Amino acid sequence: QENYSMSELFSGTRTVGYFGKSRSFSIDTQTNNLSLGITLQSTGTTDDSDPGTGTDTAPAAPVISGISSGTYTTSQSFTVNGESGATIQYSLDGGSIWNAYSAAVTLTSEGSYTITARQRSDAAGNWSANATYITVVINQTTTTSCTAVSSCSATASGSFYVNNGTLSGIYDYFHIHALLGETGVDNSTGCASNSTYISGKGPTGTQSLIIQEVITSSTTFATKAVYYSDTACSSEIASMVVGYDEVSVGDNVTGLTTSIGNFTYPSSASKVTYKESCMEVKGTTDVGRDYLNGLISSSFVTTGQTHTCQGSGESKHALWAADNSSES
Repeated sequence: QENYSMSELFSGTRTVGYFGKSRSFSIDTQTNNLSLGITLQSTGTTDDSDPGTGTDTAPAAPVISGISSGTYTTSQSFTVNGESGATIQYSLDGGSIWNAYSAAVTLTSEGSYTITARQRSDAAGNWSANATYITVVINQTTTTSCTAVSSCSATASGSFYVNNGTLSGIYDYFHIHALLGETGVDNSTGCASNSTYISGKGPTGTQSLIIQEVITSSTTFATKAVYYSDTACSSEIASMVVGYDEVSVGDNVTGLTTSIGNFTYPSSASKVTYKESCMEVKGTTDVGRDYLNGLISSSFVTTGQTHTCQGSGESKHALWAADNSSES
């Protein structure tokens, strides 16, 4: 009989046998658990999906340059600047469809574009936030000149009767906001600098504006808008007057909704028809010039010059009412 240790059984080849006179014997079995110690070399990363850079933080949004929001009559180009070696994409529809960026992009087709961009620079594949959205309209159907007229008045004169009162003088577009005690409206001048009211109105850089309806005679009126680059309505960017004639006051309409938002309106009003008779525009700055050319689909507006033109003659319809409020 021979006895074998565990270490002897697990090394080499062993033959278990018996020699000589037969006697009873037994083999004891044992179960042993083996464990392996594995040492991994650290790469210094915080995320094993990003072994190259050691970070899963998304990069900053890229910067779009060379273009601003507005309406243009010619092709416009822009570039996108991002991190060195980053993958950059741009979108012309606000992020629905993305395109690979490699060089300056030129917009030649007419239409509306919402431009943004993004970049990816880490091995984890994290995209940055989208760049600031820029809205551009390309309208290449332009008027190269206007039919000059002697004047397009925005001077108050005369009056006409509508609904339950007489309209005369100058009416500030933002006056009702001042009556409600809202900030950013000068009730004495009509100057509005509240960003909520002026958002989306006027040329790039508009910080304040004045919009007025002016009764100019018993059959004419004008809408006047002036845009400024400061909040005090003193540094003009552009101005525009649109004159209307053949004002005709018709039947009254009753049962109108009187409460809309924070405002209360008369329950009845008069039907009014009129025609666009003239237009006077001035681009005080280059930005103002470009804005006006885009707004009226023209190319004749030049910086610093007032252009007084014949209107389109288009007929328009509205409901007007006189508010007899004693507030001022």
